[in-house]
Amino acid sequence: MAHLAPRSLERMLADKNVGVRSLAAQIAGLSGASTMVPALLHSVEGTREIPARIISMAVLRTAPTSISAFGGTITDSNDRVRALAIDLAGQLNLVDARRSIEAGLESDSSAVRAASIRALQRLGSPLSLPALEKMSAHNPQERLFVQAVIHDIRVG
Repeated sequence: MAHLAPRSLERMLADKNVGVRSLAAQIAGLSGASTMVPALLHSVEGTREIPARIISMAVLRTAPTSISAFGGTITDSNDRVRALAIDLAGQLNLVDARRSIEAGLESDSSAVRAASIRALQRLGSPLSLPALEKMSAHNPQERLFVQAVIHDIRVG
């Protein structure tokens, strides 16, 4: 159904019934339709949201191999959408998302910054060291987390 009628499935993601929305997300994930990733990620916010755990599993199951499948969600103006997109890009090891993830380090949102730090830790690229070193942490815990990630990347 996801491949034959993607618009129908997208409408189901906004259904008034949470069970229908959750089932639509699961179907999208099981279908492997990476074209559904932006719609899935946007379903984490709004009045008819789908729990982030269901969206995460669906996106991970579609297994996109490039950040292009995420559309603009990795730079979305909604912090919940952006943080989830960044986190999933890291889990999927989408190295082509590195610069967008690094940009999240400068976000005003603590959720986006934390997702960016975790994603860069997962990617483990030494190319991200300058961005991590220049990040201005907003609190002592964040500073310690960044320092630990820098150490992990340097040591390997």
